[in-house]
Amino acid sequence: MITEDLILKSIGLPQRRKSHETNEEMLQRLVHLALHDKGIKNMEGVSLCPQLNILSLRSNKIEEISGLNHPELTSLDLQENKIRTVSHLENCPSLTHLYLNENCIETIESFEGLHSLEELHIAFQTPAPSPEGQTEETQSQRPPLFSYEILQPISRSLVILNISHNHLKDLSPFACCRNLMTVDASENDVDSFDQLVEFLNGCYRLRTFDLTKNPLSAQRKFYETVIVMSLSLRTVNGKEVLDSQREFCLRKQARDSQPKTRVKAPARPKPLSIEGSQPPVTTQRTISTNAVVVKNADEFLDRSFVHPTFDLNLHEHDEQGNLVKPVSRTKAVKQQNISLNISGSNPKYRR
Repeated sequence: MITEDLILKSIGLPQRRKSHETNEEMLQRLVHLALHDKGIKNMEGVSLCPQLNILSLRSNKIEEISGLNHPELTSLDLQENKIRTVSHLENCPSLTHLYLNENCIETIESFEGLHSLEELHIAFQTPAPSPEGQTEETQSQRPPLFSYEILQPISRSLVILNISHNHLKDLSPFACCRNLMTVDASENDVDSFDQLVEFLNGCYRLRTFDLTKNPLSAQRKFYETVIVMSLSLRTVNGKEVLDSQREFCLRKQARDSQPKTRVKAPARPKPLSIEGSQPPVTTQRTISTNAVVVKNADEFLDRSFVHPTFDLNLHEHDEQGNLVKPVSRTKAVKQQNISLNISGSNPKYRR
């Protein structure tokens, strides 16, 4: 318990007291009180100092927030205690900084009345030992620590938020805090981009975002995806966001989102079968023989690799590939889609 003697001893009585001033009068005007590691279990005696601006009771054994009726209080530090429920803060309307790291918080009753709160530090919450008869399944069914209704009173004022190491899976309740600029959500259980969409869309002024040691941050292209999802971000997981990086990712996203069209191939003509001194080649429209490319029968018959005196026998094929009738060279040139058998030999010509 906070007593008058404990307060007087901690503040250094001779240096603080004015002439002809009583202890009570001095405590009435006290604006800064720090009682660290004093074994304090409750906050009842804090009412002895109603004009406090800064109150720090870290590293004690406090289990419940109580006794606060301080209109001028701007900073409250209750880190490293055993608090299980956040409540009884409505009589501190000027509070701007609230530090609740390393407690056992399971429930937040309300932030009602804290319309000036700018910084909330509520990281590293360690669950209290389970009561007898309570199973792990029962504990897992507890309501989430944060909800839209709980955060609504501080949604317009909150700028800095530390919720690291709390096993959180969903950040969407914080989407109502539209003035957030710095969020530390490291060491949680966020594992899907779907769980970030609403949060990043709502917090459109967010500048610094830390999601290290979450399952999602280990996914491929996490950094590139996040900087496209939120154009206001300047630092992600401690890495600076460059304008050139974001522009590149935006262009790539726009390019990937365009539908891919396939060009329909033109109808293919019947193949031209070539047999003779060259190895048999069967192709369509374009014929490649020993790395020499020709586009039609005319070009094939006029190419230099067929000697001008080459003796050719041209025959038309039927659909079964049987020779039907001889074909003249003129007809072979004009009818490019006809199936021909080109054969012959010229002992005078050697390639």
